[in-house]
Amino acid sequence: MSNTKMKVDEKSFDIPHILPKRLKYLLDNLQTDIPPPYDNKEPFLEVFEENRDKPYAIRLAKAIVSSWLQTEPVIRDNEIIVGTPRPGRLLQEVYSYGISFNSGIFKDMENSDEGKMIRKRYDSIASDFYPKTMAIMQEEGSKRFGSKENFAASRGLFWPGSFQGHNVPDFDKLLTKGIGGVVNEIEYWLNEFSDVDKRTLIEACRIIYLGMSDWIKLYSQKAMKMSMDAENAEFKEQLESIAECCSAIAYDPPETFRQAAQLSWFYMLWDGPDSQGRVDQYLYPFYSRDMETGRLDDDGAFEILGSLFLKFNRYPAHHVALSGQTDDGHDASNRLTNLCLEVARSLHLTMPRFTIRVCPETPYWVWEKGIKMWSEGMGDPTIFNDDVVIKGMVRQGVKIEDARNYAFGGCTEIQLCGTSNLGGEDADFNLAKCLELALNNGKCRLTGLQLGPKTGDPREFNTFDEVMNAYKTQVETMTKHCCEMSNIGSQIRSANLSKIVRMPLIADCLERGIDPDAGGVRYGHGEVMTLGIGITGDSLAAIKKLIFEEKEITMAELIDALDADFVGHESLRQQLMNSVAKYGNDDEFADKYAVDVSEHFWKELNKYITNRGNPYFGCVIVLGRNIDFGHRTAATPDGRRSGAPLEGSIEPRAGMNRSGPTAMLHSAAKIPQYLAPGGVLCNIKIPANLMQEPGQRNKVINIIRTYFQLGGQQVMNTPVDSETLKDAQKNPEKYRDLIVRVGGYSAYFVHLSHELQVDIINRADMSI
Repeated sequence: MSNTKMKVDEKSFDIPHILPKRLKYLLDNLQTDIPPPYDNKEPFLEVFEENRDKPYAIRLAKAIVSSWLQTEPVIRDNEIIVGTPRPGRLLQEVYSYGISFNSGIFKDMENSDEGKMIRKRYDSIASDFYPKTMAIMQEEGSKRFGSKENFAASRGLFWPGSFQGHNVPDFDKLLTKGIGGVVNEIEYWLNEFSDVDKRTLIEACRIIYLGMSDWIKLYSQKAMKMSMDAENAEFKEQLESIAECCSAIAYDPPETFRQAAQLSWFYMLWDGPDSQGRVDQYLYPFYSRDMETGRLDDDGAFEILGSLFLKFNRYPAHHVALSGQTDDGHDASNRLTNLCLEVARSLHLTMPRFTIRVCPETPYWVWEKGIKMWSEGMGDPTIFNDDVVIKGMVRQGVKIEDARNYAFGGCTEIQLCGTSNLGGEDADFNLAKCLELALNNGKCRLTGLQLGPKTGDPREFNTFDEVMNAYKTQVETMTKHCCEMSNIGSQIRSANLSKIVRMPLIADCLERGIDPDAGGVRYGHGEVMTLGIGITGDSLAAIKKLIFEEKEITMAELIDALDADFVGHESLRQQLMNSVAKYGNDDEFADKYAVDVSEHFWKELNKYITNRGNPYFGCVIVLGRNIDFGHRTAATPDGRRSGAPLEGSIEPRAGMNRSGPTAMLHSAAKIPQYLAPGGVLCNIKIPANLMQEPGQRNKVINIIRTYFQLGGQQVMNTPVDSETLKDAQKNPEKYRDLIVRVGGYSAYFVHLSHELQVDIINRADMSI
């Protein structure tokens, strides 16, 4: 992706912080923007029944198109960007699995005559909808671990093939070529192949994109019909402009900023990606051209972008990436970057999420805008360090120009725009549980089940090397299981053609005639979310110091305490917690072990190749799952009790940072984060009242810059102090708009579970 750099005067970015009239109306009436109700239509059933002689890919494509063409267009008062999802129906495809069965809808109808008839029809053809199901994963897991019970217990170790949906389509290609241009490319490759399976897959893509074109025409026709019936002159004009916009982009490429925004949204509805990519890059040529010609002014651009972001919020499309670098390595920020941030400030919502990518050339105003948003109580933007991410991607064999064009799938999983399918939550992996197995001869302490190899009775370990060898054996064994089972997950998605809508917008899939989950993509690495780095490091440090160096306790005493969850061993627990330095305090001894366990695991991941054709690598994006994995992890030698949360990201476990946030950042920067280019999150908590003045914001910027220079990959902030959060727990009615960062996403604090609220409160406040 290239971006013509436009030099700007920073003062020109002072857009009034006031919502235009139409945008304010849309924001005030956001909850009325809803999909049509269930309409008693089941196009997937009809198409699959009527096309039993057709290949699965063709039936799926026809069903997708039919489901949209049987959906009445919805146009609301004062809309600028239009389009709502399909009604909830019994069957519908989703990009992370394939065809989904909506049990909630069926529950409402199952006792009616109509419901019984639909159930009969579904049962007679159900197997046709799923070439492969997750039952294969269950069977494989039971085989590997010896039983269903054992496999269920392994959920404390890892979640394989858990989602695998996030990747960023090539919006730039879509907007440059238009739907017609994409169809032409599809038809070119259709004529290049003689292989029947490849031709069938590409023909299915052709059916979908021609159907998308026909559906957009329905919006144009609906708007024109409504305009003829409209009595209000202003509304009539709005409808006519919608009709004109939709007609222009139904097949041909967009020419204006509004048309480009509208086409990108129509595509998102069809594909369902929760990843909008680099909005300020692919929309910028249209914005710039309209501004230069006078076809658009600041207020008009603000309205269009705001309307688009409200659509992102309502049906959620999660993540907008801003700034960063051009493909030749220079600063990519522009006037649209600023406009995106200004609209985000004005709307003040938790969705979509905003991330700023920074590099050495990133101008100060980008930093200032981001920290300004924090000072106004927003959990966004996240800030990502281009240098570490790009270095990590290049190390994995990615061409540097492609590595520079990264954005985020879903919450914060890094994806290469239009060229990758990097798993997007291939798996979650708990290092602390591996240590639990190593200290119990391969058995789960919570269930007593033998989950890992027998690595010896830890009571008989006489050296620290024996502890490390047992731990590494468990990690290496479980890494193999995790990666190989995640490959089964992507095989299931491939068989179900879960990403067929976006296939033409992911580089090399058409050229190879292979879908994104089977190896069609240019870059098919895998991302495994890593939990337990700090806890595992601290536990090993405690064993090393107290047992093998200072000999203050024995292995037998430690194992007895762990078996008892420290009940009756409280003095030992206090010794483990307080007499050994902890990761996150810039202590070389403690930090060393966190570095060791992360480096060992991430290099181990690189040994395994995904079903998509490239190695797995690590990331640290916890998403609140530290709570659930904590429930499944017994007591650990750092003094943590059984069931307590794991750490929330690359920072230490809550309460263990005793030397201040700056020391914590120094510790986190020692972790070789370039080995985990899937995204390494770092949660901080700087209260908004400490960022009100320019000088204060400058200090925050310098702290983050220093962390990045030391090797940090990302920073996200909760701009609220712990005392305010505690008050919000007690008096939620007073804090309904309070936004916090969870671990990859922002959320309203009062909507979170009590456990997650406590975990966020326990993060250390940062003083500046």
